[in-house]
Amino acid sequence: DKTISHYLDWSEVNLNYVRLVIVAKNSPEFRISDATRLKAQRKEKELNDQILKQSNPLRINYTISMSEKEDAPIKAIGNDGNLNPTLVYNSHVLRAQNAEGLVLYCARVFEFTNQLGLISLVSKKSNNGLTDVLLGLPAQNTYKVNTSFRFNEAMSSLQIRAMQSVLNRDGRSIESMIKTFYEDYLSKQFNYHCMPIDFANPYDKWRSKCIILLPLLDNIARQYTAFVQHGTIDPDFVAIMSPMKITDIPSCITKKYFVTNGQPQELNYLFHLFFSDQCMLNYVDPFKDKHYRNFYELIRHEEDINYNNYEQYQKLDLEYLIQKGYLSVSGTMKIQVDKIKEILILKHLYEYHACPFQYCDDEEQTIILDMVQKGWLKEDNHLLTPEERDYFSYYLNNEKFTNGPALRNNYMHGAVIGNDEKQHQSAYYRILNLLILLTIKIYEDLRLSRDFIK
Repeated sequence: DKTISHYLDWSEVNLNYVRLVIVAKNSPEFRISDATRLKAQRKEKELNDQILKQSNPLRINYTISMSEKEDAPIKAIGNDGNLNPTLVYNSHVLRAQNAEGLVLYCARVFEFTNQLGLISLVSKKSNNGLTDVLLGLPAQNTYKVNTSFRFNEAMSSLQIRAMQSVLNRDGRSIESMIKTFYEDYLSKQFNYHCMPIDFANPYDKWRSKCIILLPLLDNIARQYTAFVQHGTIDPDFVAIMSPMKITDIPSCITKKYFVTNGQPQELNYLFHLFFSDQCMLNYVDPFKDKHYRNFYELIRHEEDINYNNYEQYQKLDLEYLIQKGYLSVSGTMKIQVDKIKEILILKHLYEYHACPFQYCDDEEQTIILDMVQKGWLKEDNHLLTPEERDYFSYYLNNEKFTNGPALRNNYMHGAVIGNDEKQHQSAYYRILNLLILLTIKIYEDLRLSRDFIK
């Protein structure tokens, strides 16, 4: 600890190493004191400020706006007066939604979840850009925060704030809509007779709102767990339940997800061949100037790919895919794509490390079960996928990751100090965003159980 403290005082200290000190996780063999960690945080701010003063960084501002034109598209991409990208939503469509519509609006129009009901805001290695690879040093026990994740984080916060502003015009709020959706809609549609949920007074300070909202997440976690386990929600039983984490909530569906089982060598090799930008199968004439990011993008967009245009070292990988039945070569030496459904399943597994079983047709389910037999996948019956559980864990506590805001730990344990209303407001909308995501996942779980489970 003393050595690290002395290093932080050095005039040539490296910013990347300072950041590693901030997020390093203590262990019996290696411990950093709170004083040294605070010193590193202050040093990081100092170095960041120096960089901003010495350079002229290019800033791109992303904004959300609501169009008042009734015939405007539900969602469109425009730009502001400075040509910064702007997402434009039709305010009339938003205002016309009831409680059900608003929650599903977040899922489908704001795209908080994808077509398979998976949370699209999670950090995905598949979205790493060159900047993410070159800048910064990865540390153990840290959540992988890349440029794409930061963009989604900022935009989802702006979307929620814009929705709140529009609803307030009609005397409504996101909180009131969630309450109606959770208490009334889920009860009528799925016989999910829950306990009432209550939010803070709209006029409370933001810090107080955070302190009230966070236990609501835990309360809903206990309620849904009780429902899954017993088919009903008994308030007396919920009251005596042991504290539980959102990441432990079970699904009411067996075979909810199939997730990657460790690091299967053959599966990872297929991931590399189809989806990695380090594989060179996408680099072939006459498509080199189109700069496809990976082989999957090439075969998705191009039909006339000639086997003979590949170099010999590339053909070794092609032959592997041909041998495994993913590709074939026609009489005119054109590459043909076979096993299309299996490749799409591989894509979902590469991006999200999970595949929702009930969304798949019979052929796709057979493919997934075959992957289980190969040892590639295993069953997971949580409400959230492993990647989604990591996402919630990153924001709510520092048990698994050391670089998250630890909102639950800080607010519930009194670690948040000061009266920076903007900071507390930002935290509140992030927690509200997590509540919306949890509500969407519960809705999807109940819907699948009703519509697809026989």
